[in-house]
Amino acid sequence: MADDTTTSPLDGIEAEELLATQLVVMPEKYRRFILAYLRTNSVTRAYREAGFEGEQASTGGMRLMKDPRVSSIIHARQQERLRRLQVTPERIEEEIAKVAFATLGAIMRVQEDGSAYLDFSEADADTLAGLQSFKCELVQSPGDDPDQPRSVLKMEAKMWPKIEALGKLAQIRKMITGDQQVSVTIDVADEIRRKRRERAGLEPAPAEGDK
Repeated sequence: MADDTTTSPLDGIEAEELLATQLVVMPEKYRRFILAYLRTNSVTRAYREAGFEGEQASTGGMRLMKDPRVSSIIHARQQERLRRLQVTPERIEEEIAKVAFATLGAIMRVQEDGSAYLDFSEADADTLAGLQSFKCELVQSPGDDPDQPRSVLKMEAKMWPKIEALGKLAQIRKMITGDQQVSVTIDVADEIRRKRRERAGLEPAPAEGDK
């Protein structure tokens, strides 16, 4: 019989975190605060769950976060969680780059009448990474005969904001400092025109600066 049990990269992490707090001399409430924060990622909730009283939870929680014993353990355990999940700066950069450079042009197909549709049969993982939402529905459109409407497949795709992704990517690569901005213009219509010329056997249109 096949074993359907699945394991998570974080299996056993809470036991390790408990051991890490026990190796440091500190009040028991501090230990409870650390474990609660690692579980909830909320300063106020951790403060209350640890059983502290006498001051506002947010204030008391932030005070504990500044304690070297608390902050060092929390930082070390958070880094261990990220390591197990393989959340590295390189992987973050790679995933943001997929969003920044994804384009519908890669799967756009322009028909002879000038209409276009998306062919997902050739969509790779990088293209799909940039896709925020997609809707596909069959709608009725008037035909040549009023009594016989024709069915039209309507597709609606939305990509994640490229400019935001490019900006974050540039920040990661230390390409942006101060108030510098990254500006990108995306012209889907230009892609359609290029496809039309290609189907007609025409040379690509000259770039704006070459005219």
